[in-house]
Amino acid sequence: MKPRFVVRLLGPAILLSVGIVVAACGDDAGTPQSGGADGDSAGGGTTRQFDLALSALERKCSDDREMIANMASSAQKLLQEKGINLRLVEVMREVNESIAPGSGEQPCADIFASYVAQQ
Repeated sequence: MKPRFVVRLLGPAILLSVGIVVAACGDDAGTPQSGGADGDSAGGGTTRQFDLALSALERKCSDDREMIANMASSAQKLLQEKGINLRLVEVMREVNESIAPGSGEQPCADIFASYVAQQ
């Protein structure tokens, strides 16, 4: 395969990955907090679901918790721009399910990018 072909083929996926990482590294305004737009209840139901989904991803991703949460938030925003409205916890669960069990820790930016691109 010629290098130019590979760049053309992988270009959009790489750009999307870079976009998610850059957005995730931005400010702390995108970091999910309890009581946010995700519909957290006073009993902590959604907050607990968020924490469980984040912990599951943390076991599969080499990124730290905050970066994973920021990438999930960025992916959610990109999906909203495409007209797809999912709760943050749904995005995290679906990305987690897309990672094969026992595959070991890996950088998850490309996984989030692929998830957004496939929607």
